[in-house]
Amino acid sequence: MRNKLLSLLVLLTVLFSVLPFSAGAAEESYLEYTSSGNVFGGGNDLQVDQDIQGDLVLAGSTIKINGNVMDDFIGAGGELTVNGDVSGNIIAFGGIIRVNGDVGGDLVAAGGQIFLSQGSTVEGDVLLAGGDVNLNGVVNGDGSVSAGTLRTGEDFELKGDLELEAQNYPSDLENDVGGNLSVTRTAQEQYAGEPGVLASFPSSWGFWRLWLWALSLSTLSRFL
Repeated sequence: MRNKLLSLLVLLTVLFSVLPFSAGAAEESYLEYTSSGNVFGGGNDLQVDQDIQGDLVLAGSTIKINGNVMDDFIGAGGELTVNGDVSGNIIAFGGIIRVNGDVGGDLVAAGGQIFLSQGSTVEGDVLLAGGDVNLNGVVNGDGSVSAGTLRTGEDFELKGDLELEAQNYPSDLENDVGGNLSVTRTAQEQYAGEPGVLASFPSSWGFWRLWLWALSLSTLSRFL
């Protein structure tokens, strides 16, 4: 899974480094459609209602995706909500991340609060890091979760192996994991930040683009 994360972070760094940036763009919503079906953009409040034929790459304060995405969705912001289905991977960084649709690939997310909702299915693996991680969907692959608190709902099922680092987690978690379960209980000091603290960060998409680029490079350096 580490090699998979490395590949996704390389893609993330490249995509956000080529997004247009200007002082004016930081104040207004911005969407650019390419001839290959990809969509790039940012803004304080973004809502995408139509289906996207390629990749969708967004940065902003509040992002809501109601349409389906045929390839990958990559986003960073204060609050991200994915209501549509994503055929490829989801890579998301932000204060609050909600995945309400199906994911055809992997789900990679880091944030204050992360939600995989009831009725959602991730066909690949999940790689999650957050203060408060809430899982109530189905994961058909493996999982790697680092959290202050992990909560699971009645419909949660992970069919592969799960590696968990958490301060708090359900006592009956092994009943929901089809493969091997490896748990490391962490100290409270490792999660000093309150869930959702990222949501108070600046709202301009320019900030999120630069922050994500720096975070990606920092994370990449740990694997090289």
